[in-house]
Parts: sequence; structure tokens; C-alpha cells
Amino acid sequence: MYFLFFKPEFGFRHFLRYPFKWIIRLFSQSKFNHVAHNIIKDGKMFISEAKSPYHRHIKLKDCIKEAKSKIYAYKIIKPIDYDKVLQFEKQILGKVYDTKGAIYSEAHKWGLFGKLFKRKKGDKKQFCSETEIEFCQDQGWISKEVNENLYSPQEFLEILLYFNIVESTPEIWR
Repeated sequence: MYFLFFKPEFGFRHFLRYPFKWIIRLFSQSKFNHVAHNIIKDGKMFISEAKSPYHRHIKLKDCIKEAKSKIYAYKIIKPIDYDKVLQFEKQILGKVYDTKGAIYSEAHKWGLFGKLFKRKKGDKKQFCSETEIEFCQDQGWISKEVNENLYSPQEFLEILLYFNIVESTPEIWR
């Protein structure tokens, strides 16, 4: 299994077409704007991702075509409980994407501005890095004490590397 980090192509035309990708990168000061993980279903590779409008499974080739991004694939080196993976996927599939939460994951650092994007208690929506941190918590790789609402894709990668959850050098899938 892999965690996949997406770095959008550069260019003004791309910015006009996908402004939210650039807003995330601007606020997070990250080279990545999205994170997901892969799963195997019916012998085929799918990408499990929290993306607007909801969490979905998409075929790898369709994800690459749609993403218009360079994909950095970090191989998971910790033992994986595949029964927990299946349970997690059943719980997460179809959950509504949280645009406000994605902005809050960075905006909370800016005091008053962050309060504009504060999430309601009990909010069931999820953004990409929040989902991936929960995946790691479910596997027992990251403590449940970690607040999954506060991390950008770049910060999530730093957590993965710090706890030796993934190999330090990624494969490039595009």
C-alpha cells in the first residue's frame, strides 16, 4: 500500500481551472495540495480519497488522468491490518468532503482569521489529510491523541516520515 501526495502542475491556465488546489498550497506553504491512499479491489488498484463532493474509490488510471498532478507515492512499511482497512473503507466511502475543514487545517494558525473557518462540533465531513490521519490511527501507527483536523498534506507527510510509517523516498507515478 501507498500514501499518494499530489503536486499540481504549474501554470496560470492550471490556476484558473483549479484555483482551490493553489489556495491550499498558498495557505499551507506546501508543495502538495492533496493526499490519498491506494487499495486493491477485485484485483485492481483504486485510489481511496476524500475529494469534493465526497469520499470515493477511483481507478488509478482515471485518478492520474483527472488529477493533472505529479503523484509522489510513498510505500507503507509498517505492518498493515487488511481487515481494518476494509472496515475503514466501508465507514469512509461516501462521506461528504469538508472544504471548510481543509481551509481550517491551515487557517487555525492565523488567530482571528482561523475563527472564520472553525468547524462545528460533531461535524461528520472530512478533508483529505484528516481522513489519512484517521486511517493511520485506525491502524495503530499514530496516537488517537493527534488532532487530525490540524494538518495539511505536507504536515501529514512529515508525520509519516517521523514515525517511519513510509519509505523516505517516493516513487513518481506521473
